[in-house]
Parts: sequence; structure tokens; C-alpha cells
Amino acid sequence: MRTPVNEPTNRLAHRTGKAPQVMGALLAVFQLMLGVTRGRDLHDFDHDDRDERIVVRDGTPRVQTLDQASGEWREADFKLPEAVLAREPWFFDLNGDGFEDLVCSDEAGFYIALWSTQVKPQLGWEKGWSQFVRAGKRTGAAHEPPSFVGADVRIEGAELVVGEKRVALRALIAFDIPPPKSPEEALACFRVRDGFAVELVAAEPEVVDPVAFEWGADGRLWVVEMRDYPLGVEGGGVVKSLTDTDGDGCYEKATVFLDGLAFPSGVMPWRDGVLISAAPDILFATDRDGDGRADFREVLFTGFTPGNQQHRVNGFEWGLDGWIYAANGDSGGTVKSMKTGAEIEISGRDVRFRPETGEIEAVSSQSQFGRRRDDFGNWFGNNNPTWLWHVGLPEHYLRRNPKLAVKSPKRVLANYEDPTRVFPASAPVERPNQPWSLNYVTSACSPSPYRDALFGPDFETSVFISEPVHNVVHREVLERDGAGFRSHRAAGEEQAEFLASTDPWFRPTMLKTGPEGALYIADFYRFVLEHPEWISPETQARLDLRAGADRGRIYRVVPVGKDRRKMPDLEGLEGAELAKAMDSPSGWQRDTVQRLFQERGMEAKAAEVLVALLELTKAPQVRVQALATLGMAGELGQRK
Repeated sequence: MRTPVNEPTNRLAHRTGKAPQVMGALLAVFQLMLGVTRGRDLHDFDHDDRDERIVVRDGTPRVQTLDQASGEWREADFKLPEAVLAREPWFFDLNGDGFEDLVCSDEAGFYIALWSTQVKPQLGWEKGWSQFVRAGKRTGAAHEPPSFVGADVRIEGAELVVGEKRVALRALIAFDIPPPKSPEEALACFRVRDGFAVELVAAEPEVVDPVAFEWGADGRLWVVEMRDYPLGVEGGGVVKSLTDTDGDGCYEKATVFLDGLAFPSGVMPWRDGVLISAAPDILFATDRDGDGRADFREVLFTGFTPGNQQHRVNGFEWGLDGWIYAANGDSGGTVKSMKTGAEIEISGRDVRFRPETGEIEAVSSQSQFGRRRDDFGNWFGNNNPTWLWHVGLPEHYLRRNPKLAVKSPKRVLANYEDPTRVFPASAPVERPNQPWSLNYVTSACSPSPYRDALFGPDFETSVFISEPVHNVVHREVLERDGAGFRSHRAAGEEQAEFLASTDPWFRPTMLKTGPEGALYIADFYRFVLEHPEWISPETQARLDLRAGADRGRIYRVVPVGKDRRKMPDLEGLEGAELAKAMDSPSGWQRDTVQRLFQERGMEAKAAEVLVALLELTKAPQVRVQALATLGMAGELGQRK
């Protein structure tokens, strides 16, 4: 007969729970080596209504299943973990799912694994006991099972009883979660490249769960809080505005602008409000009564597929062409402009749009989180397993010849030896999937070219990339290669990251060069970043999927010994004075000046200032954007 679930069994079949004495063990092993299996040794591990047994062949324990048609025992389609082949496995239902889980426990150490109820080999979820819990030598920790040797072993209620000792089953399989750190404690955990320092800009309760941010022309910082990640909560996600009330560069005042959003992912100031991405929509919201909260909202575009919350439309990035760009997110969709009624299919492509007219177009390549450009109009993207790519063939050029076969409009960069290697500072944490991916990139996002001069000339062609799974910010350095680029790790970072934290809760999402030249980092600060779609039911039951949902931080990285430039206020500038502000090393400032001219229009005196900025004495990026702004305003054709 089969052993009932949660009546402890071992491979030597002592259903009384007494570990075998030496002679008994030798006899049982000998019987097993001969293929002798008694009825009380039978199991149905996989619940397929067929008997299974454990035998030893060539000194190795194996699982066999009974072929009911022939009556013969055959190799089962699952195995014992290699780590327990020299030890004695016992079987209990530790998590209450009705399947027998595996425990080995002797004087030397222990091993615990759960039966995987879902089989997804691509994620490392093999049939059998592939849901590893913990193993190791004895340290005396409360969650370790006592040695079974010579002991009476049984399950009583929700406890494992070993002799006189009791261990709660929940504690036995609980995930090892280190406690979260305060913002001040977290600061001490950073390991950043020599010559740089990390500063705290905002933290809970002013900001929680930040995934995106952008500055307004008045200096306010707009922040997207995806509070509802991963499966939704009452109240949804939030867009806030943060204000630096005392001019110290930190944000002390937070105002909820709009809440109740479903997994918002991007924000950008526009006219008297903000644009927000929250699949299936891109919407515009504004405050018309001056209380700081949105009282008007309008859906501009809809139809973006609301897929996995890590794979939804997100934005935004200002283009030199005066269009606003957004990343597809990998979920695609058939997108409709609510102003024009036009629909486009965006599978495999990102988008650009004009809020004021409702125009929207698909553009080359599809990015997962963050489509970004450098000062000269080169566009970059990535996805979770890929550090970076350059989009070298814009779709509006390819449309000119629809018969031209193009393999890909993008070129993947970081093609050096072992390019996907990550060098974290944090201790390894048990992965919920693909254990072979430890210390290799699995969550690359927000590829952000550095767009200022504050860091110095060595960073002119640097692209910073978030890797939140491994708690790092990675850096690639671009080199020209024909019409495109190749990239490499920076000198001194061949086996290190630009920034890494020893705190496993540090989850850098969006990166962006700030108005004063610092590198800003949104820290989602959650212990569990992976979406439940990719976490097995066994592991989900061991975790708090929302641990850290009441926390969040925004940091900036600054060079040591350099004065911080004052945060500019462009809101009150007009005409020629606004045009003069284009002459800046700050990519954010130049983008904002151009955007304000598009919103307000351009007068003749402002155009004259921009023409003067085309002189060769000006910085190349200033000349390029002044030229682009003149072209956007229709001023180039009127000048010789």
C-alpha cells in the first residue's frame, strides 16, 4: 500500500518513524540493490495514480514507476536531486499542497526541497523536487530541521516533531528574507566608482514604489508610484509632484496629483499638466482649480495591451524632432488616437506621438522599459537579458522602400567576452527561476545615455543601465563603429559595476541625468521584484510578494568635490531669455527649452538667439538642438 501523505517515510521504509540501525540499514540497502520493494515502500509522488518506488542501482538511488500495462518497473520521468543521492531522503507534505516534499537531515547537515506542481524546464522547474528551499551544515538556526538519526520523526498538526524537538513547518520552509534598511542605513550599503558619492534625494513617506520620474520646467519632480505592483491593490498607482521647499536639493513636500491608476509606468510634464502611461492608455491630466490635484483627465491614445506589469507601455522621452517617444513594453497592441480615430499596430515597435494633434506612429525596434536618446538623436533600448542596443534604421526611412528586406533595425551592443556577466556587491539570494542566471543580466532596463558635463569627459559616451535583480547600475561606454556603435565596459569596471549595493532590497528602476548633471536613480525598494508569473506556487507561498510596498527612495550620484549647480527654473522664462537657456551642458534643460517653444510658439527674437547658438564656438550638442528647435518651429526655411 502507498504511504499516506504526511506520514513520514524514508527510502528504507521505516514507517514507524524510527531511523534504521546499522544492520537494518545494511539489510534494507541490500534488498533495494536487488530490486526488492515491499508494499509499504510505494508512493504516488506525482499523483498520476501509478505506484512509484525508490531503489538503488549501481550505488545510486533511483525513482521507478510501475508500468501498469506490463507490470514492470521502469525509470520514472523525475529524479531525486543530486545533492541527496548519498543521503537518506524522508518525505513529508511541508506546505499543505498534498504532494510529498523531500527532507534529508543528519548530523552533517540538511537539505529541503518541495515538489514542483508546475513543470517549466525553461524556468528551472523540473518535474520532481526542483523547488529548492535550503541546505547546508548545521548552524543552530531555528529553521533547521533537527537530525533524524535515531529519532522518532513525525508530523503533528503544523509542526515537524523530531524526538523531543519541534519545528513549525512554516518556519522550516520560510524564505530567508533579510530585514529592510532605513534610508540612512541603505546609503551606507552603496559601493560606487571612486570619485563619486551617492546622496539621498527623497524617501518614504514622501515617495514609495517609484518607477519613473521627470522634472517640470518649474523644478518640481514628478514621480510615478506603482503601488499596485504586482497584482493590484485598492487605490491603484499614484502620480505625485515633489517640491524642494528649502533649496537644498532634496524634496521635502509631496502632493498626490492623481491616484487610482492601474500600474502607471511613465510621466512627462506637458503644457499645464502631465502625460501619463498606464496601459491600455496614454492620458493627459491637469489641475484646473489650483489645489495640486488633477481634476481633469483625457485619454489621448488607447489600445496598448495591458500585459504582465513589467511589460507595458512606458515613457517618455523627448525627441529632437519635437515628437514624444514611448517604449512598447513588449506587449504590443492596436493603438487608437482618440483625437483622429486613426489606429496603428505596434507589434515589435515603439511609438512616437504628438499630444496636441493626436498623431501617432510606430517607430523602429521594441524596448521593454525605457527608450532613450543621446544628445545627437541616437536612440537606444534594451530588454531584460540584453544590456543595450542602438536603433540605427528609423522606420520612417524604411517606409520609403517597403520591398527592402531588413533583418533588424537595431544593433545589439556589449559584444565583448562574457558580456552579460554582472558583478553584484550583495550576497546571492535564492532565485525564483532560472538558477543558472545568477550573476548574469536578467533585468536590464532604463538604458540612459549620460547627458551633461558634470561627470567629466570620460563620461561623454557613457550609457547607464539599471539591473535591479542584482542591485546594480551598470555602465557601457560607446565607441563609433561605422554608422553605428560598439560598446565596452569602462576601464576600472572590467570586474565591477559603476554602482552596486550590498542591500538586496535595492531595486534601481529608472535612471536619468538630472538638470544639474547628477545621475538620478529611482529605487523601487522591494524584496520581491520578480512578477508572480515567473514565481512558482511553492515559492509564492513562502514569500510576501509585497514586502517593501510602503518604502521607496530616489538617489543621485554626484562627483566628489564638484559644486552642485542650482536647479534651474525655466517656467518664468520667455522669448529670447528662454532661447538663451538652450546654451547649457544639461540635456534635460535643452529638451525642456525646446518643448516649451513647441508649446508656446517662437517669436523672432528667440529665433535670432538660437541662430547665434549655431556658431562653431558653441558646444556641438547645443548647436544640434538649437538647429533642431529652429527646424521644429519652421524657422530654417526663412533664413539664409
